[in-house]
Amino acid sequence: PTPLNSCYMGNANSSKRDLARGFKRKDGSSKVVVKKQRRAIADGLVHEYHQCTFAEASECRETFLDFFGNSQFHLSKEEFDDVFGPLFHDTSPHHKLFKGRVFHVFAAAYLFSQEEFKGLDSKVEALFGLFDFDDNNSLNRVEMEMLFECVTEAIHKVTCTSHPNKGCEQTLVRRCFRDVQPKSG
Repeated sequence: PTPLNSCYMGNANSSKRDLARGFKRKDGSSKVVVKKQRRAIADGLVHEYHQCTFAEASECRETFLDFFGNSQFHLSKEEFDDVFGPLFHDTSPHHKLFKGRVFHVFAAAYLFSQEEFKGLDSKVEALFGLFDFDDNNSLNRVEMEMLFECVTEAIHKVTCTSHPNKGCEQTLVRRCFRDVQPKSG
């Protein structure tokens, strides 16, 4: 079977049927390879993010802020290593997976970290702080869109699940802001 190096399986010559059923081997036998390899990729990544502690992710965030402030959204491989080296034994798969987009990695680290004393409330609070760029304890429309996009993409990439329709995050945020606007009258 064709080796897999990302969540997208196949190439321009692959049909949907090939991707759904797995690749045919040269000897004509067929196996459901895609689902198993996709699951193996997801299991490995989820396991790595589960190994992250909330404190380690927060320390990496502080390192990032010390080096770059909130002004840089993409990191080179070397910059990525400097920030996330304490979190992962090998940062390369994470840099490649998220194309150096630092806020996606932080979103994944906070979302998938597993500590008994850190529940969903703590994760939401950390994510909120991550995207509150002007530090005013509220998210404007752009900050909220970035939060939704990064969280959605983090879940999609780490678990190798389907991504919702493109633009759904923007639509959701637009609806949220429309619904909270005071009515004049």
